[in-house]
Amino acid sequence: MTLRHAALLASALAAPNLLHAAADQNFEVIVDASRAPDAQPYVAPVKALLNEWYPKINVLLFGERHRLPFNKIEVIFESNMDSRQPRNPLAGASAYTKGNVIHVDFGYLRRMRSDYRGLFIHELTHVNQHYKRVEGDGWLVEGIASYVRHKYFDKDIEPALRLQSDGKARGYPLTSAQLTADGYKFGYTIASAFLFWLEQQKDPNIVLSLNEALSKGRYSDKVFLKRCGAPLPQLWSEFLAFSVAKSNAG
Repeated sequence: MTLRHAALLASALAAPNLLHAAADQNFEVIVDASRAPDAQPYVAPVKALLNEWYPKINVLLFGERHRLPFNKIEVIFESNMDSRQPRNPLAGASAYTKGNVIHVDFGYLRRMRSDYRGLFIHELTHVNQHYKRVEGDGWLVEGIASYVRHKYFDKDIEPALRLQSDGKARGYPLTSAQLTADGYKFGYTIASAFLFWLEQQKDPNIVLSLNEALSKGRYSDKVFLKRCGAPLPQLWSEFLAFSVAKSNAG
């Protein structure tokens, strides 16, 4: 375990256990390291992290009166989520959430240079989302999860993309043409930066509105037109122009 991770583990253990229940609803967090025994030192701090943030994220997305979607959350540390095992449904993934169960590749987590807790906040948001899925909404589901992570936990979200001189988004495998056409469909931090820009420039409640539409299975791109006054492609073009101007300004 690196010194950085040791310090993060200690700080997580010391974190106050806030908002343990939503209204009168209690819940249980189980962290299982049996498949990756070396993850045992992470069990207690991850449990504390989820105990604190599960109700917090619920309030952030739905408000104080919304019930938690599950009374139990389980985290399973995996040691075999490897792309060399094609039969594994989790192959190549660093983490994966299905319902109330979060699977995490411990080998990946141990190699992370950034605060590993952010990964759990992203996956935990998926537990909170528990959406009635609509075809084509995957980018937005991931974007909202990254938005929650980077705005409220990492606190490093920006309302623009960091663009390179060739027009590509730094750190992403998208060509300039792909980014220009519909780069938001990549989801994750690209979509979260877009959502944050919309929140600042168009509608301060856009994320809450999108979350509500997704949770009711009623999402369509028309939500952007209704809430932000322009079609999604036009909003994306405006966002890219803003990002280009900011990147050129240094």
